[in-house]
Amino acid sequence: MIEVEVKVIGMFGAQFVTVAKKLQLKDGARPKEALEELHKSGAIDAAVFNQIKSLKPPFLLVLNDQACETKPQATKLQDRDSMSVIQLMAGG
Repeated sequence: MIEVEVKVIGMFGAQFVTVAKKLQLKDGARPKEALEELHKSGAIDAAVFNQIKSLKPPFLLVLNDQACETKPQATKLQDRDSMSVIQLMAGG
């Protein structure tokens, strides 16, 4: 088992979501599995989970303070990783 801190930050519909939770995951878990566990824990609702589970733009996966711009779903999480899903926004 590994422990991973998962954060979700962004606007989802009219709701601003900011969640941070430490999860116990199986060795070799990938970001989608972490998001599924976050949803199962009740930290994010089904509407938010369904929007972010693909990890495609406008969502950015940040792992240990570095953006995962190529194939974020292929990334294997390691013990003590910090994973953030951030919704990118434009504006001025």
